Amino acid sequence: QSGNWIKHPETRMFYHRSENGIALYYNGRVHELPEDREILEQLRQLCEHRQWPGSLIDACIEIEPLKVLLIELASNGAILLAED
Repeated sequence: QSGNWIKHPETRMFYHRSENGIALYYNGRVHELPEDREILEQLRQLCEHRQWPGSLIDACIEIEPLKVLLIELASNGAILLAED
């Protein structure tokens, strides 16, 4: 669902680039992503900010690997839909 999302207060996220791709770590979990400049730019924004505007979510949804990541984050309670 598009809209404004926030990281759960206890969620910490960081990524690591390697020759095999990008690994995003959050709450004791890891999610593997392909190496891609556009994915990397969106990941930077996701990791740097606690609140994510709808425009960032919309941009991520357009990139299939990031769409899958957002679904995983929401399913695991790492991100929450922000109340207006």
